[in-house]
Amino acid sequence: MVPGMGGILYEDRTVRLDDRGVTIRHFYFPFVSRFLPYERIEYVHTAALPDIGGRWRIWGTGDFSHWYSLDLLRPRKHTAIVLEIWGYGTPAFTPRDPDTVASIISAALTRTR
Repeated sequence: MVPGMGGILYEDRTVRLDDRGVTIRHFYFPFVSRFLPYERIEYVHTAALPDIGGRWRIWGTGDFSHWYSLDLLRPRKHTAIVLEIWGYGTPAFTPRDPDTVASIISAALTRTR
């Protein structure tokens, strides 16, 4: 556990999930993370990455709706996590184990509701 932070539930090079929320790494330029408390997340789902504007987009947006965090390994991946949040924007990221990440976030959303 990191001092001052909740217990880590999952962590890889793209994301950290803890008791308080989701930290998407390398979300903003230059390499700044974005923290989203579970209370702000409305819904989480997995999405297949299309080749154009998905797998080959290593950072940013291809459709002006989803914003992908930096992931140099994204061309090798096939599934993204998409977070529908209160407010504006739809953050997306490609963790190493998307099914586990989606399950942890869904369980946390159930607890916070």
